[in-house]
Amino acid sequence: MEGQSIDYRGLVEYIIKAFATEPDQVTVSASERRRTVNIEVGVSAKDRGALMGRRGQNIEAIRAFLQAVGIKDRKRIRLKVR
Repeated sequence: MEGQSIDYRGLVEYIIKAFATEPDQVTVSASERRRTVNIEVGVSAKDRGALMGRRGQNIEAIRAFLQAVGIKDRKRIRLKVR
């Protein structure tokens, strides 16, 4: 497993689609610069509430998970919801 990088875009897409009632409406794009991976997620208006959760706890849990996973690659993962 040494030298393999994690597919952050695929990981986020898998997680977000689990929340979505309209998974075909989920879009995920990622760009990497130095040690930062920027991920943008688009979901339908109907799914936005479920993704965010009460007081934002769902999205914050996803961000915390990504931060923990990013430690392995020494990368900072930023997640933005459109």
